[in-house]
Amino acid sequence: MVSRDEARELARAECERQGIAFEEPISVNGGPLHYSVWTRSGTRGGNAIVSVHRWTGAVQLRGVIPR
Repeated sequence: MVSRDEARELARAECERQGIAFEEPISVNGGPLHYSVWTRSGTRGGNAIVSVHRWTGAVQLRGVIPR
């Protein structure tokens, strides 16, 4: 099982691979199957949303909200 800290690092690596800024503050929200990792948490726009599967660690970029 993937921890919240591991999910954050997996999301950071995916953002770097995709060429997307991984800006603080970071929010990691847990659901039953996936963690949702949001960059620029608490702000509107410029957010990247990454989904990390809790059991396998599979990472998928869900989207980037434009500024």
